[in-house]
Amino acid sequence: MDSTIVQRLVVYANNRRIDFRTSVDWHEHRQLLKVAFPVHIRSVEATYDIQFGNVKRPTHWNTSWDYARFETVGHQWADLLERGYGVSLLNDCKYGYDIKDHIMRLTLIKSALIPDDRADQGQHEFTYALHPHGGDWYEGATVQAAWELNNEHPS
Repeated sequence: MDSTIVQRLVVYANNRRIDFRTSVDWHEHRQLLKVAFPVHIRSVEATYDIQFGNVKRPTHWNTSWDYARFETVGHQWADLLERGYGVSLLNDCKYGYDIKDHIMRLTLIKSALIPDDRADQGQHEFTYALHPHGGDWYEGATVQAAWELNNEHPS
């Protein structure tokens, strides 16, 4: 059986956020589904939302440690910032980000066989969003935008 992906793009008149509402009927094995956004932002580090705060990680892979960390855990958002402006990648239920150089990626589905050969099979509904902003992630209201996305009340 083939997998199907249906997306609905939502753009708001009074909000910078761009939503990607996604429905997936997934029937693949040993496949990793990611979404990627090349952005015109150059930064040596990205910031990720974690429990009780945030953490910064490099956006380049120079060492064996960097290569081994192909993905970074983040909760509701990740942000890439360049002198006075940035872009946040928000989500309502995904936790794996991969930001290298100027490309922001979010892992949507991972259909591994171990420990469960039926992992991620079937229907999925989720939303992720781009949130361009002025200033840093704090000044750009990234936390508020992520909260709104996760509570389905965009302003």
